[in-house]
Amino acid sequence: MFHAKNFLARSFAEIFGRRRENDAASTISSPLVDALYVRELVGLGTRLRELHEIAGLSQTEALKDISKLEKAGIVVIEPDFLDAFNSHVHLSSETRSRLDRADREA
Repeated sequence: MFHAKNFLARSFAEIFGRRRENDAASTISSPLVDALYVRELVGLGTRLRELHEIAGLSQTEALKDISKLEKAGIVVIEPDFLDAFNSHVHLSSETRSRLDRADREA
């Protein structure tokens, strides 16, 4: 599976206020980014409704974390105005490029 240890550590530290690689609790966003990246690699889309199940988080944790990631520009949420939980979530093009590069170098 994809190994994302240091390439976004600075971004995660800025978002969550701690160093991701040294703090077990700081892996809060890793399941979300990893899940989105892997799903996008195989051509699957992701909705807010299913994100917490895919990432193995509570719905509250997933929504809180995805909001922080969106504000930081790491993910993009395409809203569904009829049903907010049906909104599509995907990695920003910059994040995907960084992940692709890190994956090739791993």
